[in-house]
Amino acid sequence: MLATFDESLKEQKTFFYSGLGYKLSAIFYAPDDLKPGEKRGGIIICHGYAGWKERNSPKIARRLVDEGYCCLAFDYRGFGESEGPRWRLIPLEQVEDIRNALTYMETREEVDPRKLGLWGMSLGGSMVVYAAAIDERVRCAISVSGVGDGGRWLRSLRREWEWIEFLRILEEDRRMRVITGKSRSVHPLEIMTPPPETEQSWKESYKQYPERELMKIPLECAEALMSFRPETVAGRISPRAVMFVSSKWDPLTPHVEQVSMHQVAGEPKKLYVVEAEKHYIEADPVVFEKVMTEGASWLNQYMPGRKI
Repeated sequence: MLATFDESLKEQKTFFYSGLGYKLSAIFYAPDDLKPGEKRGGIIICHGYAGWKERNSPKIARRLVDEGYCCLAFDYRGFGESEGPRWRLIPLEQVEDIRNALTYMETREEVDPRKLGLWGMSLGGSMVVYAAAIDERVRCAISVSGVGDGGRWLRSLRREWEWIEFLRILEEDRRMRVITGKSRSVHPLEIMTPPPETEQSWKESYKQYPERELMKIPLECAEALMSFRPETVAGRISPRAVMFVSSKWDPLTPHVEQVSMHQVAGEPKKLYVVEAEKHYIEADPVVFEKVMTEGASWLNQYMPGRKI
């Protein structure tokens, strides 16, 4: 899909297609100082587990726009305003959506296709590592609070007896899918067992996004998450740049998850650790500014938004 930018709009609703022709909803952001005919670096913002593009992505995109970048935030297939099987969260399908977002950015006349980057938060931080590893168009990737091993992550959120029961439920669902062709659907927080901070954040989000309270994710998605291991491919990003951001006392995605990916990644790479006790760093203005400043510096080093 070819697209042009209306100078009167610095934030433009748009779309592109992915998967089996699913129309994915997106917002394109451009810098105020973008001149006609000028091309800038382009960054795709990838939200986290069962999220949507309007929540935290705009805050990040606008900060990066101030650094001179064009940005794109979008909803994965089946989530937010995008088409596709509703609330079916399969990591490799979301990686495919990210790669198609890269192709869409290549069609934008404002974007330099040689300077494409990814910025992902939470599970989105895992997606961008995987996408960057298999798509050489990505010049620079930033993974914030990402997960290196989906199975290890889901296991870390449960006590031993809860994990055993969870595996039993998944085995039962696997058999049911074979016999009936259908997977039982559950609330997302039954798969991602939340710490108090996360649970409270989700409840607050219901006011802005009532549909989220009704969201039901097929249990087959839990199995897909458990087999998703970005740390096994992170080494393939080199010699392109990758930065991992970790909240040291993150109660949802443990620090070890970001460390595991950083350890296997090749150079150039960076692990930036913030002394924070929250998963949603966007909620803390001081921590958010530290992360954005550090991330912008890393991006400018390997793919400057403006011409130098």
